[in-house]
Amino acid sequence: MRAAPPPWFPVFERPLTLLGIADGAFAIMRARPRTVAGIVAAFVLPSQLLTVWLQREAFAALNVDNFDTSTGTFQGDVGEFGFLAGGPVAVAVPLIVLPFIGVALTHLVLGWRDGEDRSIADCLGFTLRRTHLILGALVVSKLVQALTLLIATPITMIVAPVLAAEGTGPIESLRRANRLARPRYGNLVGLLFLLLLVNALLSSALTTLPVLGAIFLADWGWVAFFALSLVSTSVLNVLGVGASILAYLDLRNRVEGHDLQRRLQELEAAPGFRR
Repeated sequence: MRAAPPPWFPVFERPLTLLGIADGAFAIMRARPRTVAGIVAAFVLPSQLLTVWLQREAFAALNVDNFDTSTGTFQGDVGEFGFLAGGPVAVAVPLIVLPFIGVALTHLVLGWRDGEDRSIADCLGFTLRRTHLILGALVVSKLVQALTLLIATPITMIVAPVLAAEGTGPIESLRRANRLARPRYGNLVGLLFLLLLVNALLSSALTTLPVLGAIFLADWGWVAFFALSLVSTSVLNVLGVGASILAYLDLRNRVEGHDLQRRLQELEAAPGFRR
Protein backbone atom coordinates (compact mmCIF):
# COMPACT_ATOMS: atom_id res chain seq x y z
CA MET A 1 0.00 0.00 0.00
CA ARG A 2 1.32 3.45 -0.86
CA ALA A 3 2.33 5.64 2.08
CA ALA A 4 0.44 8.84 2.75
CA PRO A 5 2.14 11.94 1.34
CA PRO A 6 3.99 14.22 3.75
CA PRO A 7 1.84 16.90 5.36
CA TRP A 8 1.93 20.47 4.16
CA PHE A 9 4.94 22.20 5.65
CA PRO A 10 3.72 24.05 8.78
CA VAL A 11 4.87 27.47 7.58
CA PHE A 12 5.68 29.16 4.30
CA GLU A 13 9.37 29.43 3.50
CA ARG A 14 9.52 33.15 4.04
CA PRO A 15 10.59 35.49 6.86
CA LEU A 16 8.36 34.98 9.89
CA THR A 17 7.12 37.28 12.62
CA LEU A 18 7.34 36.25 16.27
CA LEU A 19 3.65 35.36 16.28
CA GLY A 20 4.16 33.44 13.04
CA ILE A 21 6.86 31.33 14.69
CA ALA A 22 4.66 30.64 17.73
CA ASP A 23 1.71 29.72 15.49
CA GLY A 24 3.98 27.50 13.42
CA ALA A 25 4.95 25.59 16.57
CA PHE A 26 1.28 24.71 17.09
CA ALA A 27 1.03 23.86 13.38
CA ILE A 28 3.73 21.20 13.87
CA MET A 29 1.46 19.45 16.38
CA ARG A 30 -1.49 19.67 13.99
CA ALA A 31 0.44 18.42 10.95
CA ARG A 32 1.12 14.90 12.26
CA PRO A 33 -0.29 14.67 15.81
CA ARG A 34 0.33 10.93 16.25
CA THR A 35 3.92 11.10 15.06
CA VAL A 36 4.71 14.18 17.13
CA ALA A 37 3.01 12.69 20.21
CA GLY A 38 4.89 9.41 19.79
CA ILE A 39 8.27 11.13 19.52
CA VAL A 40 7.66 13.38 22.52
CA ALA A 41 6.19 10.58 24.64
CA ALA A 42 9.23 8.39 24.01
CA PHE A 43 11.34 10.93 25.90
CA VAL A 44 8.83 12.52 28.28
CA LEU A 45 7.18 9.30 29.49
CA PRO A 46 10.19 7.80 31.30
CA SER A 47 11.34 11.17 32.65
CA GLN A 48 7.88 12.02 34.01
CA LEU A 49 7.48 8.58 35.51
CA LEU A 50 10.79 8.91 37.34
CA THR A 51 10.21 12.38 38.75
CA VAL A 52 6.58 11.79 39.77
CA TRP A 53 7.42 8.42 41.35
CA LEU A 54 10.03 10.15 43.50
CA GLN A 55 7.28 12.51 44.69
CA ARG A 56 4.59 9.85 45.09
CA GLU A 57 4.29 10.28 48.89
CA ALA A 58 3.65 13.98 48.52
CA PHE A 59 0.94 13.46 45.92
CA ALA A 60 -0.63 10.64 47.91
CA ALA A 61 -1.03 13.07 50.82
CA LEU A 62 -2.55 15.68 48.54
CA ASN A 63 -6.19 14.62 48.87
CA VAL A 64 -9.46 16.02 50.13
CA ASP A 65 -9.41 14.03 53.41
CA ASN A 66 -6.11 15.62 54.44
CA PHE A 67 -7.19 19.19 53.75
CA ASP A 68 -7.48 21.36 56.88
CA THR A 69 -10.07 24.08 56.23
CA SER A 70 -8.91 26.13 59.21
CA THR A 71 -5.34 26.49 57.95
CA GLY A 72 -5.93 25.99 54.24
CA THR A 73 -3.15 23.42 54.03
CA PHE A 74 -2.79 19.65 53.56
CA GLN A 75 -1.93 17.80 56.76
CA GLY A 76 -0.86 14.41 55.37
CA ASP A 77 2.60 12.89 55.51
CA VAL A 78 4.46 14.12 52.46
CA GLY A 79 7.65 12.23 53.12
CA GLU A 80 11.09 13.35 54.19
CA PHE A 81 11.46 16.07 51.55
CA GLY A 82 7.79 16.67 50.64
CA PHE A 83 7.42 18.18 47.19
CA LEU A 84 11.18 18.62 47.05
CA ALA A 85 11.62 14.84 47.00
CA GLY A 86 13.99 14.01 44.16
CA GLY A 87 14.41 17.74 43.57
CA PRO A 88 17.75 17.62 41.69
CA VAL A 89 16.45 14.81 39.49
CA ALA A 90 13.13 16.59 38.91
CA VAL A 91 15.04 19.66 37.69
CA ALA A 92 17.79 17.90 35.73
CA VAL A 93 15.76 15.32 33.80
CA PRO A 94 13.59 17.78 31.80
CA LEU A 95 16.72 19.77 30.91
CA ILE A 96 18.36 16.60 29.59
CA VAL A 97 15.26 15.43 27.71
CA LEU A 98 14.48 18.71 25.92
CA PRO A 99 17.41 18.75 23.43
CA PHE A 100 16.66 15.14 22.50
CA ILE A 101 13.11 16.18 21.61
CA GLY A 102 14.56 19.15 19.72
CA VAL A 103 16.80 16.97 17.55
CA ALA A 104 14.05 14.41 16.86
CA LEU A 105 11.43 17.00 15.88
CA THR A 106 13.95 18.91 13.76
CA HIS A 107 14.59 15.71 11.81
CA LEU A 108 10.83 15.25 11.38
CA VAL A 109 10.13 18.84 10.27
CA LEU A 110 13.07 18.97 7.85
CA GLY A 111 11.76 15.76 6.31
CA TRP A 112 8.43 17.49 5.64
CA ARG A 113 10.22 20.40 4.01
CA ASP A 114 12.07 17.98 1.72
CA GLY A 115 8.93 15.96 0.88
CA GLU A 116 9.63 13.00 3.18
CA ASP A 117 7.23 11.82 5.88
CA ARG A 118 9.57 10.34 8.48
CA SER A 119 8.33 7.80 11.01
CA ILE A 120 8.61 7.80 14.78
CA ALA A 121 11.23 5.03 14.63
CA ASP A 122 13.28 6.96 12.06
CA CYS A 123 13.30 10.14 14.17
CA LEU A 124 14.12 8.28 17.39
CA GLY A 125 16.90 6.29 15.73
CA PHE A 126 18.38 9.46 14.22
CA THR A 127 18.34 11.10 17.66
CA LEU A 128 19.68 8.22 19.75
CA ARG A 129 22.64 7.75 17.39
CA ARG A 130 23.62 11.32 18.32
CA THR A 131 23.24 10.91 22.09
CA HIS A 132 26.88 11.76 22.83
CA LEU A 133 26.70 14.89 20.66
CA ILE A 134 23.43 16.03 22.24
CA LEU A 135 24.73 15.56 25.79
CA GLY A 136 27.95 17.37 24.87
CA ALA A 137 26.00 20.26 23.35
CA LEU A 138 23.78 20.40 26.45
CA VAL A 139 26.77 20.67 28.79
CA VAL A 140 28.46 23.32 26.63
CA SER A 141 25.24 25.33 26.29
CA LYS A 142 24.55 25.33 30.04
CA LEU A 143 28.13 26.38 30.79
CA VAL A 144 27.84 29.27 28.33
CA GLN A 145 24.50 30.29 29.81
CA ALA A 146 26.00 30.29 33.29
CA LEU A 147 29.12 32.21 32.25
CA THR A 148 27.06 34.85 30.41
CA LEU A 149 24.45 35.12 33.20
CA LEU A 150 21.76 33.77 30.82
CA ILE A 151 22.49 36.42 28.17
CA ALA A 152 23.33 33.61 25.71
CA THR A 153 20.01 31.79 26.31
CA PRO A 154 18.39 33.07 23.05
CA ILE A 155 21.41 31.71 21.17
CA THR A 156 21.51 28.32 22.88
CA MET A 157 17.81 27.73 22.14
CA ILE A 158 18.66 26.96 18.49
CA VAL A 159 21.66 24.69 19.17
CA ALA A 160 19.62 21.47 18.95
CA PRO A 161 18.11 22.34 15.53
CA VAL A 162 21.59 23.27 14.26
CA LEU A 163 23.03 19.98 15.50
CA ALA A 164 20.22 17.98 13.86
CA ALA A 165 20.09 19.88 10.58
CA GLU A 166 23.78 20.44 9.88
CA GLY A 167 25.45 17.41 11.50
CA THR A 168 27.87 19.50 13.54
CA GLY A 169 29.42 18.65 16.91
CA PRO A 170 28.67 20.37 20.24
CA ILE A 171 31.20 23.22 19.97
CA GLU A 172 30.62 23.91 16.29
CA SER A 173 26.84 23.79 16.78
CA LEU A 174 27.11 26.53 19.39
CA ARG A 175 29.41 28.60 17.17
CA ARG A 176 27.07 28.15 14.24
CA ALA A 177 24.06 29.14 16.40
CA ASN A 178 25.95 32.25 17.50
CA ARG A 179 26.76 33.26 13.91
CA LEU A 180 23.12 32.89 12.89
CA ALA A 181 21.66 34.51 15.99
CA ARG A 182 23.95 37.53 16.37
CA PRO A 183 22.34 39.68 13.64
CA ARG A 184 18.85 38.89 15.00
CA TYR A 185 19.60 38.67 18.72
CA GLY A 186 16.92 41.22 19.68
CA ASN A 187 14.24 39.25 17.83
CA LEU A 188 15.29 36.04 19.58
CA VAL A 189 15.01 37.79 22.94
CA GLY A 190 11.50 38.87 21.98
CA LEU A 191 10.65 35.30 20.94
CA LEU A 192 12.00 33.96 24.23
CA PHE A 193 9.82 36.33 26.26
CA LEU A 194 6.79 35.49 24.09
CA LEU A 195 7.39 31.78 24.71
CA LEU A 196 7.75 32.38 28.45
CA LEU A 197 4.45 34.25 28.46
CA VAL A 198 2.59 31.59 26.47
CA ASN A 199 4.24 28.87 28.56
CA ALA A 200 3.10 30.54 31.78
CA LEU A 201 -0.48 30.88 30.53
CA LEU A 202 -0.62 27.31 29.27
CA SER A 203 1.06 25.97 32.40
CA SER A 204 -1.48 27.58 34.69
CA ALA A 205 -4.28 26.06 32.63
CA LEU A 206 -2.80 22.63 31.92
CA THR A 207 -1.34 21.89 35.35
CA THR A 208 -4.71 22.36 37.06
CA LEU A 209 -5.88 18.95 35.86
CA PRO A 210 -2.95 16.97 37.31
CA VAL A 211 -3.38 18.65 40.70
CA LEU A 212 -7.12 17.92 40.73
CA GLY A 213 -6.39 14.32 39.82
CA ALA A 214 -3.94 14.07 42.71
CA ILE A 215 -6.48 15.55 45.13
CA PHE A 216 -9.45 13.33 44.30
CA LEU A 217 -7.68 9.98 43.88
CA ALA A 218 -6.11 9.93 47.36
CA ASP A 219 -3.31 7.34 47.61
CA TRP A 220 -3.31 6.90 43.85
CA GLY A 221 -3.09 10.64 43.27
CA TRP A 222 0.51 10.40 42.09
CA VAL A 223 -0.61 8.08 39.26
CA ALA A 224 -3.25 10.60 38.17
CA PHE A 225 -0.70 13.39 38.40
CA PHE A 226 1.71 11.41 36.23
CA ALA A 227 -0.88 10.61 33.55
CA LEU A 228 -2.26 14.13 33.28
CA SER A 229 1.05 15.96 33.62
CA LEU A 230 2.41 13.83 30.79
CA VAL A 231 -0.05 15.52 28.45
CA SER A 232 0.63 19.05 29.70
CA THR A 233 4.41 18.59 29.66
CA SER A 234 4.30 17.19 26.12
CA VAL A 235 2.29 20.15 24.82
CA LEU A 236 4.66 22.66 26.43
CA ASN A 237 7.71 20.82 25.10
CA VAL A 238 6.37 20.78 21.54
CA LEU A 239 5.60 24.50 21.76
CA GLY A 240 9.11 25.42 22.92
CA VAL A 241 10.95 23.01 20.62
CA GLY A 242 8.78 23.81 17.61
CA ALA A 243 9.43 27.52 18.05
CA SER A 244 13.19 26.93 18.25
CA ILE A 245 13.10 24.87 15.03
CA LEU A 246 11.19 27.53 13.13
CA ALA A 247 13.39 30.26 14.60
CA TYR A 248 16.45 28.42 13.25
CA LEU A 249 14.88 28.08 9.79
CA ASP A 250 13.83 31.74 9.86
CA LEU A 251 17.37 32.81 10.75
CA ARG A 252 18.78 30.84 7.83
CA ASN A 253 16.28 32.48 5.50
CA ARG A 254 16.89 36.01 6.78
CA VAL A 255 20.65 35.85 7.33
CA GLU A 256 21.72 33.54 4.50
CA GLY A 257 18.81 33.63 2.04
CA HIS A 258 18.43 29.87 2.37
CA ASP A 259 14.86 29.93 1.06
CA LEU A 260 16.02 31.70 -2.09
CA GLN A 261 18.82 29.18 -2.56
CA ARG A 262 16.34 26.31 -2.32
CA ARG A 263 14.01 27.93 -4.85
CA LEU A 264 16.91 28.45 -7.24
CA GLN A 265 17.94 24.80 -6.88
CA GLU A 266 14.36 23.68 -7.59
CA LEU A 267 14.28 25.94 -10.63
CA GLU A 268 17.58 24.59 -11.95
CA ALA A 269 16.35 21.02 -11.45
CA ALA A 270 13.16 21.68 -13.45
CA PRO A 271 13.03 20.19 -17.00
CA GLY A 272 14.02 22.62 -19.70
CA PHE A 273 15.82 25.07 -17.42
CA ARG A 274 18.48 27.18 -19.13
CA ARG A 275 20.88 29.66 -17.58
